[in-house]
Amino acid sequence: MRRPPPRHRRSKETASDGAHTPDALRAQPAPSPSEARWARLTARERETAALCLLKYRLIADRMGISVEGVKKHAQNARAKLGVHDKVGLALYALRMGALMMAPEDGADDEKTLGARADEHPTQLPNSSPFGE
Repeated sequence: MRRPPPRHRRSKETASDGAHTPDALRAQPAPSPSEARWARLTARERETAALCLLKYRLIADRMGISVEGVKKHAQNARAKLGVHDKVGLALYALRMGALMMAPEDGADDEKTLGARADEHPTQLPNSSPFGE
């Protein structure tokens, strides 16, 4: 019977060209369960989650898709992440460092966030209650 060819031993260090060996790769920590779930989202679902504080119409305009498409991406992202609403999706995106509060094109906050002080009578005035 023939013997199988001998296996070559690999160095436990990084090669001279900077490439990592399998031993060096094993030292990397495993992603957290939250990061693993985030990684399972499609690019469109991640983009929708990152922009979820905006109105669906603004997200749709930015992504170049219909409002129904945005709603479907948000629904799929919420299901995959195990969250139940836009707030949960926003918090998840915030933890992952992906949350965007305003479009990059420089739109003003009133249009972006869709809120004006005169539309919300329960909103507190901008002055501080501490006299600052």
